[in-house]
Amino acid sequence: MSLQVSITGEPGCGKTTVARLVCEQLEADYTSTGSIQRELAAKMGMTTLELNKLSESDPSIDHQIDAHTQALGDSKKTVLVDSRLAWRFLPKSLKVFLVCPPSIAASRVFDQNRANESYASKEEAIGALIARYESEKARFAKYYGAHLANLRNYDLIIDTSYAKPPEIADLVCQAARTHSERVKQLALASMRGEVEVFRPNLMISPKSLLPTQSVADLLVTEPVARSHIDIVRMGEAWAVVHGHRQVLAQIKAGQHLTSCRLLAQDDESIQPGLTVRSLLTQRVLPESISAWEQRAGFSYPGLPKFLAVRT
Repeated sequence: MSLQVSITGEPGCGKTTVARLVCEQLEADYTSTGSIQRELAAKMGMTTLELNKLSESDPSIDHQIDAHTQALGDSKKTVLVDSRLAWRFLPKSLKVFLVCPPSIAASRVFDQNRANESYASKEEAIGALIARYESEKARFAKYYGAHLANLRNYDLIIDTSYAKPPEIADLVCQAARTHSERVKQLALASMRGEVEVFRPNLMISPKSLLPTQSVADLLVTEPVARSHIDIVRMGEAWAVVHGHRQVLAQIKAGQHLTSCRLLAQDDESIQPGLTVRSLLTQRVLPESISAWEQRAGFSYPGLPKFLAVRT
């Protein structure tokens, strides 16, 4: 039986490398709209960022690429589409979203020295990556009503900060092989009038999770083991709500990824009167991060924006 996998992610997340490894395992045909975009930019004598800016006022550029993606939905072959909007145009596909903070992503892109993406410094690379991604997010929201950063658009979300590409590819392939059956179960449940709350499957690095409790408090108040590690996201920042002690143990054990449950994101409410934004701005503090790093024996590669502004 044919499979469809759509894969996208934040700039510098390594999705092209992961996509090619997945294709090898699943024997899938590979299509990358990013490659098409870079070729088009080169023909027009532009950088990819310049082409993105032009696309904000000229939707025909996106339409050329999107028409090709939509056509793949009728393919009887196993296909993998590496594209920002493939999750929207291939609704039956396993929708994979890879994440990586700008501080790590910029180092990767700077070291790779891609054609049309050459930077004088890692700081310049960070700025260009963020500008390109923000341009795409704004454009796709305007033309399609599609919000790239909404995690509920995807079935599987994987943090590539510390896990190696083969490990990530294995997770994608495992999910792809069971996805068709999952789609059938959801369809049958819908026909019976049953409503199932959809939660994306999150695999996040313990080292990417910020604490929302002080080390002293959590050691006293939090149980040793929980059934779930509950997390939230604001912008590029992930934070633990429940499960701090498990996350600390996983960091010390060198675990690359941990299964998490998404409670809310950005301005959504976690509970009445408490949004993700208010939780993070009130409880994620420089002193608590420093104590967390000392306890866990590591250092975050960079601070999220809301913390950098206050320090």
